[in-house]
This record gives sequence, structure tokens and C-alpha cells, in this order.
Amino acid sequence: MSPMGVVLGVILKLIIMELSAVNDFKKSLTFNCSSFEDFSQIISRGLKCLEEVESGQKALLHAQLCQILISSCNEWVAYHTEHTSLLMFAGPVKALEIISSSIIKASIQGSQWLESVVLQMMKNGSIEVILRDKSVTSSPNTQKLLINGLSRFPDLFSSKRGRQVSDEFLPINYYRRLASCMFKSLEYIHSTSLSGDAEKSKLTFLASLVGKVSMLGHRDSFYGCLCPKLEEVTKDDTHWSSMCHSLFMSIPEHQMEATLDGLMHHVRPSLRLGSPLWRILGPLPLHSSQASYLLTNKYVIIRPLSDPRVLLGYLGSNKKLHPLLMESILLSLRLWSDKSALRHMTAGLHLQITGHVVLGMNLIDLSLFQPQLSELTSLVMQGIQAHLQSPIDEFKYVGMAAGEFIMNLLHPSPDPPSSPPSSPPSSPTSSSFKPLQFSYPESDSILWLKSLMRPITDQEKGLAPLAPPAVKEDEKPSPLKERYGEGLVQSTVTNDNDSDDDDLQPYDMSNDRDSDIKPPPLHLRTAIQGLLAKNEFSKHVSALRGLKNLIQSRPADLPELCLELAKILLHLEDNYSLEQEFTQLRHDSLVECVATCPLQVAPYLCEQFYSQHYNLSQRMTILEVLTAGAGKLSNPQTKKVEEFSLKEPSLAPGKKPWQQIVEERVQAKTRLISKGSKKLEAVPNQFNDVCGQFFFPLISHFDVNKIPTLDLQGRDSSLLGQLLYALGLIVHLAVHCPLVPLMSASLLDFCWSFKYHTDVSVRQGVLYCVSCVLATVPPSSVPALMEGGLNEILLWVKDVVANDASENCRHLARISLSLFSEAVQQQQQQ
Repeated sequence: MSPMGVVLGVILKLIIMELSAVNDFKKSLTFNCSSFEDFSQIISRGLKCLEEVESGQKALLHAQLCQILISSCNEWVAYHTEHTSLLMFAGPVKALEIISSSIIKASIQGSQWLESVVLQMMKNGSIEVILRDKSVTSSPNTQKLLINGLSRFPDLFSSKRGRQVSDEFLPINYYRRLASCMFKSLEYIHSTSLSGDAEKSKLTFLASLVGKVSMLGHRDSFYGCLCPKLEEVTKDDTHWSSMCHSLFMSIPEHQMEATLDGLMHHVRPSLRLGSPLWRILGPLPLHSSQASYLLTNKYVIIRPLSDPRVLLGYLGSNKKLHPLLMESILLSLRLWSDKSALRHMTAGLHLQITGHVVLGMNLIDLSLFQPQLSELTSLVMQGIQAHLQSPIDEFKYVGMAAGEFIMNLLHPSPDPPSSPPSSPPSSPTSSSFKPLQFSYPESDSILWLKSLMRPITDQEKGLAPLAPPAVKEDEKPSPLKERYGEGLVQSTVTNDNDSDDDDLQPYDMSNDRDSDIKPPPLHLRTAIQGLLAKNEFSKHVSALRGLKNLIQSRPADLPELCLELAKILLHLEDNYSLEQEFTQLRHDSLVECVATCPLQVAPYLCEQFYSQHYNLSQRMTILEVLTAGAGKLSNPQTKKVEEFSLKEPSLAPGKKPWQQIVEERVQAKTRLISKGSKKLEAVPNQFNDVCGQFFFPLISHFDVNKIPTLDLQGRDSSLLGQLLYALGLIVHLAVHCPLVPLMSASLLDFCWSFKYHTDVSVRQGVLYCVSCVLATVPPSSVPALMEGGLNEILLWVKDVVANDASENCRHLARISLSLFSEAVQQQQQQ
């Protein structure tokens, strides 16, 4: 019998003595829990005593006994059947409450047993009973505990058992099963036809559970199982629709966005009246301010949906929501026509907003916009002008197609009248506008927009999801007929049927280059002007692409302008959606500035790292630039010096062609024994002279000026780990520098206060700094470092090897110890 079993036996006997109301039972309890049979007797007596205790003390003592059993559970206790009966003594709600509160303190065997109990409860229908009946009568604290447990069981079990967790508790399987249990509970509530208050109380608990699951990020597996069932049962049953309306109206406001995200991505889009999303949500935006904001603002201009039919089909499915539909169309149209916003949009966001405007105008009854017709016309004309002035061709063509469709929709060309009007119109009407018609090339984006412009018929309602094409510059479009159908291709082919151009052969434009991009600047001030240029795409891009080579040429005014250039590059934004190219070009240019003018640029960047009004991305960029610049300065560059070489004989200009041919054949068949030896001439490490400008300003400004936007020891601990990595790398790159012992001592003092940080990345940074110090410092300086605090750090490193939970930390600690032993051996040899 293990010591754990003996201790468990003693604890159980004490609990049973408290439970027993019979003195004779206390006197007769003299045996020890030294075997499986003894434990069985203790559990049996515990169950009998629980039945004798008063009802007021029964729940408390039962919970205490179960928690002790769970925390002290070993292998043979976990699979004891009476153990399960003791846990289920007070019913499934109390059992699930005990499991939810005790799983964190449970042993590995106990968590395995609790996992099997929860799975058994899901299979035998106990979870459904809890969801539909028992949880409603529980206290608010109990309901909160049940919701936390049911929504987080996969995370709780995986934190205890790791990869040994059962497949049933993988998130994709568990949340599908939980969705099935919830749907069965809804079926039971629907079949019982409860009164309004009783049904609402049950749905409130289910709504809290739905919102909690959505907040935890498991929307795909949960709603992927729940939404198709809700769509099916709400087709012809108004009671089901009313239940779903009450369910989602009971979602708490702070969980509304996560819930709507799951529904928007898993409910089938439809444009017909009474869409599936309307049957499930009902007039939710009219009762929830958060839902109204999401459906009319965030899902329209901030984070648009990939398929606009989902949102617009819901807002247009009932007359109650038509004001919200008008509001969303006007908001997206104002953003689409804003010239300033157009410059800061990505191609994907621009296409999605344009699709929302086009489909919304095609879907809504235009008579609702009659009082705002002049405002709409003005907005569309502004948008067309802004798109025509855009330097990006894709924006220009998409704006032409959308503006042409919207204007012709707002002001259709009237049929020719059979007789002239009796009097001229008193106000401008649609007939005063001529139909717009632009000429633009076909692309995937244009074809996607035109598919939204087609008249909406009954046959096209409720189709499969329609996502906008991915916008890529060099991607070849797929064949039009294969992707969009023959009828659409014939309707979208250019209307220019001029037969005079049929005999003209087109030029070969395969090797043509963009003539809008200007050549790179030749002077540094010109490059700075190009970086600061607004609304000049070609000038800005040419300056950014040619800046690295310009800095490498070391112009005479570079020391004077390097600080200004570094400041501009550090604050530069990607206004033209160059994305990866912009990030790489800016990084390379900053590294060249640091490597070329380290005395001016490096202290400036170290000071800016701790300054206010910088985000984490900019501070991370500063650290990356400093380490890359230090690496470029410390990289040993060599020069090839040829002592002797055999030069190929040059041909005389007066030789005849046959003589040149003979000479070429002779040279081709001549075997050269040697071309001379080559000697590599080493160049001193340029980083040794300036390493202090990289290291000391970066370490000395730490915690000097407290700013609210930077909390390195708290919420921004990941940045602290990168800072430690940068400091350690700077010390390592300064190898053989006289300042290395002083820099190493300062770095060890700096790392001392972070050795027990809760963030793993910070502890890894500390261990990396220790490894860099031991690998860089001369062996003769090791005794001085031991006196200065290295000895205490090594004791901590040994503790990390033995007790740290992170495998990477333990690996780095072992490396540090091996480096220390090598340094001690080298010092002893000297």
C-alpha cells in the first residue's frame, strides 16, 4: 500500500467520523486503509453516513469529501465504482459543480477520472437535464460555475493531462457534442410549451453558455453544428423562431460580437424575405445597441464580411430593419466617396466596401431614398472623381464600374415618350442625367462586382456563399467562362463593336514596364522629399526602393541628414499598401543608416525606444534595426589580393576573323596549371569602436522615465524578452573588445531582477544573456564576474535546469552551464 493510500485512509476516517451521528460507529472505526477492500468499506460507510446527516450539513460535508478524494486520487481509487456513486450522490448539478471547482486542484489520475465522468454524463443525457431543468433552480454562483465548467472543459483537462487527453475532449469534438446537447435541450423546451417566464429563465442560462463559448474562440465547431439545425427547424415553425429570438436577445452585451461573428460565418446567406438569419435572430438590432452598431458599422466599414449577402440579406428581409439597411448603405457610400479614406484603404477592404454599396443599392427599394436623392447623387459623383484620380489602377477600374452602375440605377434613362410633354419639368429629374458609360478592362474584381449588379431573381436567392476574389497584382485571372458562366461573360464583354480595329495587330506588351514609376533619386534630399510626398505614388515608391543603394554610396551630406532620415523612416506608414515590400525596404534602409552613421543614429534609436507615442511594432522595429546594424558592422569583410595571375592574351584589333577563331580554340583547349594564389586580407571589427553607443544608452534608460504606453515588466513583457535578446547579441558581437568585461557585468546586473519573471520569453532572454556573456568574456575576467554576481546567477541557472517548466529554458540553462565549465577550464590552463 502506498503512503498516499495510508494518508487517504486517515483523511477518510476523519471525514466519516464527522459525518457519523452514531457514537458506536466512531468506536468501531479502528481499521487502517491499507488495502483495496478497506477503501471500499470506507466509501460504503461514508455513503451510509451521508444519508443520516441533516440536510443542512449534508451538501457541505459531501462536497468536502468529494474534493479530498479528487485531490488525493490515485490509480486504483479513480476507477472504483463506489467513488463515482459518492460523487453523484447529490445529483448531476452538484456533481458538475464539484467537478468544475475541483478540476484545477485534481491530480493527474483524478483529472482522468473526472474526464470519464463528464463524458458519461454527456452520453447518458445528464448534461441535457442540467441545461434544461436543474440549472434554472440553482443560485447565480452555481450557474456561473456550471457555465465556466461546460465552456472550458477541453482547456481544463488538456492543462492537466496534456496530449493524453481523450479524443472526445478535443475542441472540435467536444463543442460539437455540446451543441447537440444544447439543441436537444431546446427541443425539450419547445415540446413542453412552457409559459413565458419559465421559458425565458431557461433560455437565459443557455444564452449565457452560448456567449461564453463564443468568447472562448470555438465558434467554428460549435456554430457549424448548431446553425444548420436551427435553420431547418425554424423554416415552418413560428414557435421555434420565437424561441431563437428570445435566446439570442438574452446574450449579454459584452458577448454579442463574438456570438454574431459565429452566426454570420455559418448561417446560409439568402436574399429572400424571411432569410434564415432573420428566423434565428429576429429584430435583434432593435433591442441591442451593440448588435445595431455591429450590423450597421463594424461589419460594414471596419471588418466587412467576405460575402455581403449575409448582412444585407438579413437587414433587407423585414421592413422593421429597412432603416438600418439604409443607414449601412449610406455609411459605406460616404466612406467609398471619401478621397482621404480611399488613400488609406487596402485593396481587399476597398473591394468589400464597394460590393456592399453595389449589392445594397441593388437590393433596397430606391423609393426609400427619394428624399435623399440629391445627397446620394453628390456622394456618388464625389466617389467617381476620387477613384478616377487614384494612382492605383485597380481602385480606378472598380470605382468606374460601381459608379456607373449606381448612377444609372439612381437616374435611369427613360423610355422615349410617344408625344412631347405639355410643359417642361419644374425641377431636375432623372431625365436630366445622361447614362454613364466607362471603358475599363475586365478582371476578377470587376466580374465579381457585376455578378452583384445583376437583377435579383427568385432563382438566384439563397445560393452558396459568394466571396470576393483575392486581389493580387501578378496573378493571372482564371478563364471567365469557367468561373462565371457563359451568359455572364457574354454580357460583360466590351460593348465596342467597331469593326475597323479588327485588322490591327496588338503590340507585344509582355516585357513592358510601368512607366509611372520614376527612376530612383540621385541625391539624399530628393529621396527625403519623395518619402514625404503625399498623393504622389510613383515618387514615393521610387524613393523608397532606391534609398538603400543611395545610402550605401555614402553621399557627402549623409552625416548631416542621417538623423532626419532615420526619424522619417521610423514614422513612415504604408499608405499605398505595399505590405511586405514596404516593411523590408524600410528595414533595410534603417539598417544602412545605422551601419553607415552609428555614432549619430544608434543613440537616437536607443532613446526613441523608451519614448512616448510609439506602439509595440515600432519599438520592435528599433530593436531589430539595432541588432541588424550591429551585425553588419561586426561582420568581417575581406579583400581579395591577387599576388600573381595569368592574364589571357588579348587579341590585336587588326587580326582577321579566322585568326580570332584559331586563338579562341587554342585558349579553350589550353590547360592552366595555376592562376596564381589568392590571399585574404582581414579587416578589423568596425563594431568594437562603437559598441558602447549601442549598449549603454539602451540599458541605461530602462525605468528612468515611466510612460503609460510602455509596461515592460507587465503587459509588454514580450518586448522585454526581445530587449534582453538584443542586449545579449550586442555583447556577443563585441567580442575581443576592451569594453566587453564592463558590458558583461552591467548586463548581469540588469538581468538579475528578471530571473523569476512569470513570462517564459523573459526567462529565456535572461538565459540567453548569460550564455552570451560566458561565450564572449575573456577567461581571465571570469573570476571578477564571479565576485560581481555571476555565482548567484549560476545557482539560479542550476535551479532552472532542475525545476523550470519550460523545456527551452532548461535547454538554454544547460548550454550556459557547459559554457561556464569551458571558460573555467580555459582560465585554469592559462
